[in-house]
Amino acid sequence: MAEQRFSVSCDGDHVRVVVPMPPLSERRWQSRETAFWMQSLMLFQSDPRPRASFEIDADRFRMTLTAADLAERIEADWPRKDIVALRKNRYGPGFWIRVQGTIMESYLEDLDDDLIEALSTELWKIIKNFNEQSTGVNSTGIEDNSCC
Repeated sequence: MAEQRFSVSCDGDHVRVVVPMPPLSERRWQSRETAFWMQSLMLFQSDPRPRASFEIDADRFRMTLTAADLAERIEADWPRKDIVALRKNRYGPGFWIRVQGTIMESYLEDLDDDLIEALSTELWKIIKNFNEQSTGVNSTGIEDNSCC
């Protein structure tokens, strides 16, 4: 069994999935100068921002992505029920997200396929759990009010 390279935490009806920043040795740098400065900064930073954070509750799906070189940050917030696809991109690297009527985009192209597949499976499980909670019955027909 592959090691889980992200964490899942639950606080009431709010679930958070966090993918930590990869170690410096695994990051792709755009230039040597950037690499030097980022490594220097990281020596003084004990807890860098996560590479990806997903927050899901009964109404919303929030995503925060931080580039491996910390140069870019993407934040998005969509209605949870509008999420149509969360999966590995079939035609290239990355995590494909489709939000009905809004976007169809690939993110996290630097992450490996195994992590993307595990992450998408976990996020769909959480989303489906919220769908089941809204009806009070899970896919097996048993009442279920658990969070994670």
